[in-house]
Amino acid sequence: MRGVYIHIPFCLKKCLYCDFYSVTDYELEEVYFKTLKNEIKDFSEKNGKLKIDTVFFGGGTPSSVDSKYKYFERIFFIV
Repeated sequence: MRGVYIHIPFCLKKCLYCDFYSVTDYELEEVYFKTLKNEIKDFSEKNGKLKIDTVFFGGGTPSSVDSKYKYFERIFFIV
């Protein structure tokens, strides 16, 4: 089994108890996801296509990113 963790650092506010890296500046969304897409492509080119059983999104509040940009769909259909 092989799993992948994808850190999505965006939160509406930073909670005092949270130890995860997170930001509240949603203007960084597009740049972040473009960079993430490039990282996934680079990894795939260097390591070949790997079978992934599980993808876990975490970190900040992944559900708070703007769904109209379809960031998650773009991640899943990179390779």
